[in-house]
Amino acid sequence: MGDTGNTLASAQAAPAYSPTTPTGAYQPIAMGATAVGGVASAFAQYSAGRANQRIARINAAAAREQATQAEQSGHLQANRLAAQQRVGEGGLQASAAGAGVVAGTGGRAQVAASQRFAAAEDRRMIMLNARRQAFGFRSRAAVDTFQGKLAMQEGRMDAAATLLNTGNKLWRQGSSDRIRFTDDGEP
Repeated sequence: MGDTGNTLASAQAAPAYSPTTPTGAYQPIAMGATAVGGVASAFAQYSAGRANQRIARINAAAAREQATQAEQSGHLQANRLAAQQRVGEGGLQASAAGAGVVAGTGGRAQVAASQRFAAAEDRRMIMLNARRQAFGFRSRAAVDTFQGKLAMQEGRMDAAATLLNTGNKLWRQGSSDRIRFTDDGEP
């Protein structure tokens, strides 16, 4: 029985063979490939973060431009409506004068005042809607800008993590031959 225990202890104390750990003449090549691969991967992650940030900046600029266009369109629509309302008001005055009614008196004056008030409300509503639309575009631009900053930060963090992981892999590859296990399996 004593011999069986020694055999098990010997088997447990032996370092495990790992086919992923190169030894001998191939170890420097494997370490070089690991280093190059790690640096290339880190650069790709950093570049992806930068590219995503650029895309977000472009999207934010487009949203700001859309906000400006929405406001300009609102002003244009309000001005067109005002011009149409002035033409309509002039036609009302002309028809009243043709009928022999004195402009600015009686029921016609109240109708004209009511139409002017309704027209002013229509113009205010057009401008309010344009401002709301512009606010939505500006909010989108702010979100895009923030997402761009996050994308860049994520690219940097991923690149740093890859470099640290590559360093760890290189350390393990380089130290695999130097670590000697004792009988109890501890380095």
